[in-house]
Amino acid sequence: MSRKTTKQRVAVIGAGPSGLISLKQLTNFPDVFEPVAFEQNFWFGGVWRYTDRTGNDDFGLPVHSAMYNNLKVNIPKEIMEIPGFPFPKEWNKSYITRQQCLEYLNMFANHFNLKKHIQFHTHVHNVQPLKEANEDGKTNGC
Repeated sequence: MSRKTTKQRVAVIGAGPSGLISLKQLTNFPDVFEPVAFEQNFWFGGVWRYTDRTGNDDFGLPVHSAMYNNLKVNIPKEIMEIPGFPFPKEWNKSYITRQQCLEYLNMFANHFNLKKHIQFHTHVHNVQPLKEANEDGKTNGC
């Protein structure tokens, strides 16, 4: 008797460093999970993506950023490194720029083919667990 298995659909809110790492972990189990990250912006990278924009975004929400153009990180990159994905060896300074942080995240996303799992320009208003699945394994509302 074979048992039909369905992938568990998983929503990741945001495609900053934590969201990208979460996506990567979920994609390690393609027969188990169907992940999608919902990113409010047109890009990934979270706080490492600099913008000088102020006021409100396309959803009418306040634009906020702790980033400034010439920022350098305040902890060594050796502490920031994603396990199993080293910083480029030619980046020999421990305190790197915000541009390098974003470039590193881009390399990570490209290396693990994560961008196909990101739904950009999507504002999440509400998150609730879904209770029951249809015959095809999909749940209502997601």
